[in-house]
Amino acid sequence: MIKVGTIGTSWITDLMISAMKSNDDYEITAVYSRNKSKDYALKHTVKNYYDDLNLFFKSNVFDTVYIASPNSLHFEQVKLAIKNNKNIIVEKPAFSNPEEFFEIEKLLKEKPNILLFEATRNTHTKNFKQIKKIVDKNEITSANFIFANYSSRYDQLKKGMLPNVFNPKFNGGALQDMGVYPVSTAVSLFGKPTKVKLYSKFLTTGVDGEGTAILQYPKFKVMLFFSKISTSYQLSEIYLLNRTVTINNVGDFNVTDIRNKDLITNKLDTSSENVMDGEISDFARIIKNPKENMIEYQNLMNNSRITNQVINDLYKSINKK
Repeated sequence: MIKVGTIGTSWITDLMISAMKSNDDYEITAVYSRNKSKDYALKHTVKNYYDDLNLFFKSNVFDTVYIASPNSLHFEQVKLAIKNNKNIIVEKPAFSNPEEFFEIEKLLKEKPNILLFEATRNTHTKNFKQIKKIVDKNEITSANFIFANYSSRYDQLKKGMLPNVFNPKFNGGALQDMGVYPVSTAVSLFGKPTKVKLYSKFLTTGVDGEGTAILQYPKFKVMLFFSKISTSYQLSEIYLLNRTVTINNVGDFNVTDIRNKDLITNKLDTSSENVMDGEISDFARIIKNPKENMIEYQNLMNNSRITNQVINDLYKSINKK
């Protein structure tokens, strides 16, 4: 049984706890929050709760931590987890820059029994894995991945408030939130691009509200669009000569079809009730048998590392609009 302590009290933590409670490999044994720990523990019927982060990590009631705190806090919390010999599941984006990622990997080499997973749920779904097999066997001509949802927090920003998702102090912005999904999708399917370019719309706080990115690969280009200040209803698509893979939502990989001209030739599986089911099943399999699944684990780490680097490179390439 994997005993889990959680950090964070937002909807994403609620979803993760729900998924883990439905999976026989997990037990939620502790929660941490600076000022809501008792209420949050009662909400999810968890016995142990902490409002002191050091006491939380020193606790022996859990062996794996799920981190869903603001982006800028991930780095220090992951370091504490490694120091206290906890496996880590950290929400995307795992870290703010490649320097942080590199330092964490150095610490992990000193403790080879500690495993780190980035919770990019989209790349662990059944649909994604089926699409990956199709992509690997076909010639790609281009692709576009879109993930844009208007955030209610933007209304707060316009009223003069400063929510975390638009706060540079917490590494907020569209690319570090919505953009991780299309970037991780491209990286997990096609690998590291040879060149990237980003065009962004910046908000009054200094973070990006939306952006359009181009990823150049040796034989094709991938276009990304992501936004927290507008909503897109367009499908994402991968073009494979005479076939097109259409994806309704790159965050969840649901309602995904493979089309030949105008005919739907194969509708992929959409049976999972919780979009996190796939990732926690993958993580549990690796945690329980790390030696047998080391190649899979290394591939996941490699994809996370490249995604982190691509996001950093996109910021460096930026054209403000």
